[in-house]
Amino acid sequence: MVKASTAPFVVAYANSPGIGPDVGAPDFLINNATYSTNNDYSNLTAEELDRHYKVNIGATTLLSSEFAKRFKKKVGGRIPIFTL
Repeated sequence: MVKASTAPFVVAYANSPGIGPDVGAPDFLINNATYSTNNDYSNLTAEELDRHYKVNIGATTLLSSEFAKRFKKKVGGRIPIFTL
């Protein structure tokens, strides 16, 4: 099962000045966060929904926000978001 903590992803991005000296800062961020289980209405819990929201909404929003704060170029800056 996927751990539903978003902090490591955002901290790793926030602490990195760029992808690498040869590549530089990114022009776009492809955001593909997926936390999914095989629950249905009969066994769905608040805790399960919290895990789902934390990864699929929280991590996506925090990472996109950090990308936007650091984006300094005049063109580019796209953030396609994919979810399941």
